[in-house]
Order: sequence, then structure tokens, then C-alpha cells
Amino acid sequence: MASVKRYAYKLSQLDCSILITGESGTGKSFMAQAIGREQPRKGPFITVDCSTIAPTLLESEMFGYVGGAFTGANPKGKKGFFEEADGGTIFLDEIGEVPISIQAKLLNVIQNKTLTRVGSTLPVPVDVRIIAATNRDLKREAAEGRFRQDLYYRLSAFALELPPLRECREDIYFLINNLMENIREKYGMSEKYLSGEAFSKLISYSWPGNVRELENILERAVALSDSDIIYAEHIELETESRPMTLREQLKAEEKRIIQQALIQNKGSRMHAMAQLGLTKTVFYSKLKEHGIE
Repeated sequence: MASVKRYAYKLSQLDCSILITGESGTGKSFMAQAIGREQPRKGPFITVDCSTIAPTLLESEMFGYVGGAFTGANPKGKKGFFEEADGGTIFLDEIGEVPISIQAKLLNVIQNKTLTRVGSTLPVPVDVRIIAATNRDLKREAAEGRFRQDLYYRLSAFALELPPLRECREDIYFLINNLMENIREKYGMSEKYLSGEAFSKLISYSWPGNVRELENILERAVALSDSDIIYAEHIELETESRPMTLREQLKAEEKRIIQQALIQNKGSRMHAMAQLGLTKTVFYSKLKEHGIE
């Protein structure tokens, strides 16, 4: 995660579009907001959850509409999210949910820095930085025709993949401390501490829900504990998981090292291969073994 954060900071200083990928709960929204805070670009930061807007309304919500475009709509028309974000940043969460019919207009905004409101033919100039996030494999979606390839390549030129929590267990200790502090501030509670057994229980869990699941479990544990110590019995996991074997831990660490090398070399497999000192045959067999695309 330290490597991911360094790369994220570098991207925050470039005025480019960014695609954040990762499993649900890995903190993609949090990362987008952190980039927004660190970037030199000022102006509004508009968040759009593309999965919560009906497809029939998404175009007008994104790009706005002119008066009379819809029956019963505001006769003066309305600005869309992109116009509201003009001069700033728009965060398109769950961009994989955007219908392919709307993706062409989205591509036009990126390429030409203009949009066209629904019901109009006049271009409207906008200066917006786009940060997008998805838990989908957009490369595969594009190959199978469910996502525009040209839009995918525009967005993924600068991509940031957040690893699942099970692959960066060394970060769990620091996450717990940060989350516990946030929980205490949120509910105005006194300090509480985890026992060694509670820590061990959290460390050995596989975390299918990632950071979001960790936060929920800690909140529940704080509520269940009547003292200033949180014990193992206060840690209620969805499914108890056995500790990882040494072989499984080594395999997870190997995958993390390969992914980190790819991130450091901006996706260049040739440079990552050279950095790791692996032959082409061994490197590609490792990619296949770990499911790294």
C-alpha cells in the first residue's frame, strides 16, 4: 500500500484522468477524495455514483438539459454534473455501470473538453478533471463489447489498482489504529484498545469485504465492549477463516511483489520483468498463476 500511495500522490500532481480499480471495499472512494485534496487543481469536487442513477436519467444528470427537453422539467433547463464541476474535478464512482450509449458523450468531454446538453446542439466548454472508479474488469468488459474500448484506453492511461486487504496484511495494524480513532471521534467515546487475541483474530481473517468490512466489524466491537478492552469474543466475523498456511502466505506475497513491480513500471511488463530478474517464460507463468492481467 505504501507503493500505491506514493504512485497515487504522483498522479495527484498531474492534471490527468485517473482510473481507480479494486475489489469492493478497498477504499476507492477514499483514494479519489485524497487525490482531490492533494492535487494543485482547485474548484469543486463533484461525486457521482453511477450505479444509483436510473439509466434513463443518467444522460441528463451528467450533461444537463435545455428547457423543454422533458415534459414537466424546469423550463430554463438545468446544468449537469459536469458543468457543476467546471474548473474542478468529477469523481465517477462505479463507471462500469454507465450505459454504452452514454459513453460516447463521456469520451467527447475527455477528448474535446466540451459537452452537449440533452435537447441542444450547442457545445458547452468544460474544464474538468475526471477520476473514475470501478470494481469491474473494464479491460475484459471492453474486449467483450460491454464498454467502449476507446473510452477504456482514455481512462486507463493512468490507472491505480488498490490491492485487497488479504494481500497487504502488514497494513491491517495501522488501519485498525486509524479506524479506531475515527470511530471514537464519530461516536464521542473514550479510548478502547484491542487485546492480543482480538488482533490475532483480525489478522488471520481473509477479509472478503476489505476495509469497509473491517470498519463495520470494529464499530460493532466497540459497541459490544463494556470496558476499555475489546476482546476476541467482541470480534464478530461473517465467516471464521483458518489462518493462512506458509505456502499461502508466500504465494500472496509473491503476487503482491509482482503487482507492485508493474505499478512502479507503469504497467510495462518488460521493465517489471527486468526489475524482478525473471525470464520471460517464468514471468508470464507467474502472471497466469496469480491471475494478473
